[in-house]
Amino acid sequence: MGSYLHLKLIFEVMKVFKIRLLLMLSGCFLFLNSGFSQCIPFTYSRLDGNKVDATVHNSADMFWDLVNRPAYEVPKGSGLNVSFGSALWVGGLDPQGSLHVAAATYRQTGNDFYAGPYRANAQYQCGLGLQTPIECFEDGAIWLSSGKIMHLFPQGFQVYDPQTQTALVRYLPVTYTSFKGLELSSGKVLLLMWPNNTQTPSEVMVIDPNNNFAVPTADTLQYFQREAGWVELPTGKVLIIGPLGVEEYDPTTHSTTPKAARAFPSMRVEAEMLPNGKVLVTSGSNANLEIYDPLTNTWQQGPTMAMQRANYPRLTTLPLGAVMISGGNANVDYVELYDWQNNTVSTGATLPYPLGRHDVHFVGTDDVLFVYKSVSGTTAHPIKLNLISGVTTLLPYNYCSPPSISQGGQILLQNGMGTEYLFLDVITERFVNQRWQHVWKVSRAQVQQFQADFGTGTVNFLNYPDIGSWPGNGNVWAGEDAQLAPYIDVDNDGIYDPLHDGDYPCFPGDQALWWVYNDDGAHTESQSSSFPIQVEVMAYAYDCNATICPDTALDYTTFYHYEITNKSSQLYHDFYLGMWRDIDIGNYADDYVGCDTTLNIAFGYNGDANDETSAGYGLYPPAFGSLLLPNGEVDQMSGAMYYENDFSIRGNPETAQHFYGYMQSIWKDGSPLLYQGNGAPTRFVYPGDPGWCAQGGGNGGWSEVSSNNQPFDRRFLQSFGPMTVQGGESINLDMALIYARGNYNDNLGSVCELLDDATQVKNWWQNAGNQTCFNLTLAAPDSKPLTTFSVKVVPNPNSGSFWIEFQGPSKEDLTLDFVNMHGQSVYQGTIQRGQTRYFIETSDLANGIYMLQMQGKSTHSTVKVVLQ
Repeated sequence: MGSYLHLKLIFEVMKVFKIRLLLMLSGCFLFLNSGFSQCIPFTYSRLDGNKVDATVHNSADMFWDLVNRPAYEVPKGSGLNVSFGSALWVGGLDPQGSLHVAAATYRQTGNDFYAGPYRANAQYQCGLGLQTPIECFEDGAIWLSSGKIMHLFPQGFQVYDPQTQTALVRYLPVTYTSFKGLELSSGKVLLLMWPNNTQTPSEVMVIDPNNNFAVPTADTLQYFQREAGWVELPTGKVLIIGPLGVEEYDPTTHSTTPKAARAFPSMRVEAEMLPNGKVLVTSGSNANLEIYDPLTNTWQQGPTMAMQRANYPRLTTLPLGAVMISGGNANVDYVELYDWQNNTVSTGATLPYPLGRHDVHFVGTDDVLFVYKSVSGTTAHPIKLNLISGVTTLLPYNYCSPPSISQGGQILLQNGMGTEYLFLDVITERFVNQRWQHVWKVSRAQVQQFQADFGTGTVNFLNYPDIGSWPGNGNVWAGEDAQLAPYIDVDNDGIYDPLHDGDYPCFPGDQALWWVYNDDGAHTESQSSSFPIQVEVMAYAYDCNATICPDTALDYTTFYHYEITNKSSQLYHDFYLGMWRDIDIGNYADDYVGCDTTLNIAFGYNGDANDETSAGYGLYPPAFGSLLLPNGEVDQMSGAMYYENDFSIRGNPETAQHFYGYMQSIWKDGSPLLYQGNGAPTRFVYPGDPGWCAQGGGNGGWSEVSSNNQPFDRRFLQSFGPMTVQGGESINLDMALIYARGNYNDNLGSVCELLDDATQVKNWWQNAGNQTCFNLTLAAPDSKPLTTFSVKVVPNPNSGSFWIEFQGPSKEDLTLDFVNMHGQSVYQGTIQRGQTRYFIETSDLANGIYMLQMQGKSTHSTVKVVLQ
């Protein structure tokens, strides 16, 4: 067991690799294109850096979480949501005119997108974490202190280097029955090899990683050392304890010295260095433990175990110093504890099953995990044992087997077939089959603290797991992009290396999430052929308590940057992007939708004045909008469409043509969207101004309100296109999701507030210049964003005659429009620059609620007026 303890100590020293290396490796070694479908990803994270809590899926879907509470919750902590789902749609025609669509909803009937970047040279394979052409891993694996992984097989070994993303295979001159490996404190690797012939001495080989893992000449030992135990001495020499006795091997001089013979000869020896410098050895021939003293070269008989453990037992030194003895007997389902100070053995915890060949891994300080084959040779559930309480837990996977290696809270282990490895997250008790089944989450405060720690040499990457594992570089060997998640490259070498260089993630906002997905798999959602497409997403938010924000609107806004890349070599034409949203304003069954073509926003709002039920917002319910941010590449919506949550001709899409049609504002039966339902074809549904807020349609126009529609569960889609996308070309798309609530005009005042907030957010985003991580050439910002000003209506309510009073002289000419609740203008006028008061006489108007709208070149204001 000395090798396991040595590796454990090495891992403790190499903490910096724990998360980063694991995630880098889990997406590698996919040599074969065997036609397996991709895994359905399952990872979620939460964008909760301001007053919003948005659940983000690591594939195309956002907000929808089948495990936890689904929602785009706002205000955070309220338990109320304004959206239940969001996803990207992509559609276009190839040079032959064939339609390709990749889309996602949460219909739970399929999926078109899969976690991870597109791979040019290899496919993802469901359930596989680490695969090589080598078909036998029975001889183990070593996680080297350099960060490389060495796999052993009868003909040789394979080494993978995640830093250079390359691998090499070395074949030995002789095929051995089996062998085992140990990394020495010098960084070299010692291989012990033995043949079938028990009369032939075994051999050892010292592999120098600095010599490109060249295969040297083997050294011959004195004894046949099949399945020997070994420990490294403080001198750097290695004690090899086999069936017949001990010999001391010097890896520097390549010499071996025979030591004392064993009192109880047996194979399958296990050895563990004790704190007193002696070596505890199991005996395969009886229940006696043996103790070897390297200083005196003598053996002494140890205490007797309750039963003989001859079949692959394990010795593990526990944190308090006792040695745990596990496995080795088909009739023994408990562990025993050896007390080296008193030279006694006692019975420990009972396990659910007897252990055959197995490995033992530490999980934190209080638990160990047994990865094993049952005594019958079949694979079995890993067992987690709490060392304090003695309680055992069976992990819900029964296809894992040794050999296995561990690093941090995750374990690399076989799937039972001997051909591939899986990554098991022991903390969450789930498999992380691919590097990309993850959403990276970082914050401005984390990065600042990381930079401070790096400057003082005190970085502990356990405190910065997603900075340490940030996927700045893809696995080019598997066909992934060399550069992926944006990062600050301190030494400008093109390699994300936070350990040595202090590199760190690049992102806007005070908190950000990053993930990547592709459509290179079966399209079970749209039933279409793949493109293939790669989508990289950065979601981010600003916390106005931590960052200077121009308005509280940013505290209720989240931002999304998409980079959509055509990873094929062919051109696609009539190419559309679509942003699909399920706008559920609290109670999902009573919503309206609309759009504003001047702001490039699509929005949802409540269909009546009261958002009922426990899921609803109550009186004055909010509005929620999806705003296009002009980034110099995609600056205009080409359409805004909706459909009902049913399977009518105006309901959920069911074929690729339906998805593609909705991106062009075409119903499922092929008919176009018509203005007001019976007018000319249009791409924009309900572009009028339902709240009469002096935006978009101006004096009302076509809206769900003017159409007197029945509120329902609606979904809407913003479209961008058509475009022509060359092979390898990328399209950048930037969006903002905005929540607004106005406590006036029932449900419609919130639409007015939303459009005001959208104007401020768009102008701020364009002028702030916080998009450097995306390499964008932004569209020209507005020369001067509109600002609001305060006015007072005196009296209010009134009988139709009233004064407008300003806080000071008006700084510019203002146009005045007084509109009723039907959007009709009932009074218009002009307020001259310098005026402080303006009188209106409209006593002939009917009693009711009116909106007073004033706008200049740089300022605007809207006031509710009540006539009675």
